[in-house]
Amino acid sequence: MLVALAADVTSAGEGRMNLVYVGSLDDSVVRNPWAGIRGNDFMEAVLRQTLTSDPMAINDGYIFQSKGDWALLDIQKREESFLFKLASAGFLKVLCRTKNLEEMPERMSGVVDTHTALVQRSDFSEIKKAAYWFGDALLQHNAFASWPTIDIGYGFYLSCVAAYRMVRDTKSTDELGLTGVPRAMVLSAFRDLIRMFHENPTSIRGNLESKVIPKVIAETACQARVANKFKAVMMGFANELYHLNFAALLSAESHPDHGFAGIAVETRHSPLFMGLVDRGVLPAVAGGDRREAVQLDVPTKIAADKIDATLAFVTPGTGAFDAKAAFLRGEGALFAGDPDADRERSNHARALNGAIYDSFYGRRDEALVHPVNRVLEFTREYSGPLLELTEKLLSFVDIELYTGPGMDDAVEYGLTSIDVAAPSVVRRVGMAASPYPKAKARRRGARRSSLMSVGLSPEPCRRYREASLGTYRNFASRFLIDASELAEAPSDG
Repeated sequence: MLVALAADVTSAGEGRMNLVYVGSLDDSVVRNPWAGIRGNDFMEAVLRQTLTSDPMAINDGYIFQSKGDWALLDIQKREESFLFKLASAGFLKVLCRTKNLEEMPERMSGVVDTHTALVQRSDFSEIKKAAYWFGDALLQHNAFASWPTIDIGYGFYLSCVAAYRMVRDTKSTDELGLTGVPRAMVLSAFRDLIRMFHENPTSIRGNLESKVIPKVIAETACQARVANKFKAVMMGFANELYHLNFAALLSAESHPDHGFAGIAVETRHSPLFMGLVDRGVLPAVAGGDRREAVQLDVPTKIAADKIDATLAFVTPGTGAFDAKAAFLRGEGALFAGDPDADRERSNHARALNGAIYDSFYGRRDEALVHPVNRVLEFTREYSGPLLELTEKLLSFVDIELYTGPGMDDAVEYGLTSIDVAAPSVVRRVGMAASPYPKAKARRRGARRSSLMSVGLSPEPCRRYREASLGTYRNFASRFLIDASELAEAPSDG
């Protein structure tokens, strides 16, 4: 499930929105799903952003490597494409190294395995034609966004060095979410990755996935359960680093005339990742206090004839847009510490939920639509085992559901349900007003992961960019960590 945070709405008083870099659509997340956290289904993530959040930004590669080819199939619909409609409405920006979208897979072929495989597909010529059309449409609608001007690998390297030291020096690795993963495996992976980057500073995340992780697993000859958890921990953390690194550089390089109040990032926040935020290595998310989540019911899939209904949520002047804008302004005010915002929070959420139900179900009364209520109405007509069993089953969806191998680092909230009245799936999404969700850890010292969208403070991002740039400039003559420190072999803890 998702614990989302309305972006850092310093824009609340100005009426401007943030641009949200959506990490859950990353093709690396598709290949390495975050355990226990839903949200990387392409349509589900796009709907979630469209109905409840600010305009979204995605990488060009996310389109070519989307789960189930959803985005590739979508852009082949040309003017009926969901992504085209969002781009033409100004809600979608695509980050591209060049303005020739169709060239991207061939440029990356031979460097990234997934793009090599894509170029070799029998239908690649059709894919390239659709990408050419979509790229031209993005250009016409000013929907391209510029790639960061400095190599993002150096900030990633900087964070990996800090993570190596953090894992090495932390007394209990449980608090870093490493329960069930030997400390020695994690340290070995970071050492190999850092050495590899020293030798050839390219494709650091790709090298972790394709070379380092398989090597460490082979050397330790660990059980499959441990190997899977190790890979999930390392790639989950690497993806988080990539997303925040990318968004921080975008924030630092943003110009005041780009039309957005600031940059936000949606990614998972694991204990290992938050450890670097807490230590000041990664640019901290903007302010906020611990608060309870407010619930929104968001479709995860909709029929083609319902796509146009979503456009009301990104079109100024509509009731749906106004309801979402009021909700986001309220969340932003709450996030900024306005004590009066809390009183109106549930009203704003109720109004946005009402707009969602009006748009997709033709009625505002959630009690009539929500499938749990229909199940309860049905079972109330009967007595005995059926009612008892149903109520027992339903009792489980109202509590926190721990999932994943460690049962302590992933959590789902609320309810996933099938709406019988309309062929859609509804996911209850918790919108929290803090980057630090109110949590009850299953064991003392353990921290849990959650998927959140958080606003980035510009000044820490600028400092982070300068640190990355300094690492790049001095890299040939001075590494951040020397060979003697990497040669250490601490005992497991």
